[in-house]
Amino acid sequence: MKKPPMPLPERRRHPDKSPRDLDLRVPVTPLEKERIIWGADSCRLSIANYLRQLGRGRRPRAAVDRARIHRVLCFNGDIGRFGGLLKLWLSDDAKLNTFNRTQVRRLLTCVQDTSSSVSQLLENLMRPPGPQASQLGNPYIAEASPPPRKHHIHVPVTLAEATAIRDAATDRQQRVAQYLRQKGLGYRARTAVSDELLQALQHDAEGLAAAGHFLKAWITDSPKLGEISTGRTHDDVQHAMRTARRHLVSLRQTATSYQ
Repeated sequence: MKKPPMPLPERRRHPDKSPRDLDLRVPVTPLEKERIIWGADSCRLSIANYLRQLGRGRRPRAAVDRARIHRVLCFNGDIGRFGGLLKLWLSDDAKLNTFNRTQVRRLLTCVQDTSSSVSQLLENLMRPPGPQASQLGNPYIAEASPPPRKHHIHVPVTLAEATAIRDAATDRQQRVAQYLRQKGLGYRARTAVSDELLQALQHDAEGLAAAGHFLKAWITDSPKLGEISTGRTHDDVQHAMRTARRHLVSLRQTATSYQ
């Protein structure tokens, strides 16, 4: 005899989260709706969440900033060039007379792991928006003569959220729908690529480039190949390799922590 199914436990709601059982309707034209969708997609937010945050005075971050993304791409290019330098080193046995080949290969593996982490960071930063994405030009250009606003955007809110949005609209002497519509059309999102992230990546990329320049000068200086056994030059090469590894590990940790 089969046992009766166990009843599902009641879903508990967080005591600080009230249900969004109120609905704010924002009349919009088709183009206004597309522009608001464009802004929400650029922040990777739903339309309702996007307007809720704007209506409460918050400033959601943009998902992509092209100039800063380009700088991160340049950092990844520096890592790739350093990896190519190590491959050049491994291609000639004469250049490895006084160095352990395994040591160089480990450093090359560290390069590849770091490059993968930075590539994953770039992929996350440049992840395309959701299915609501609209290919618009500048979403902030006002319509000369808007048609009747027959479309509506529904924004579910809690009582506290509705009160905060209504108070903000009252301060501007606007209706709630007009206030949310203007907020959604006129907001320019901040970049999600923070200054702290760029500074951390740039510091380690510059340190890696300096170590790479030293190694390149030694590797490509053919008269000295195979002549280094002991002394200051050998120690300098070892120091450059340790410095490169330290910056590579730091780059990988920064990229991984940001994801």
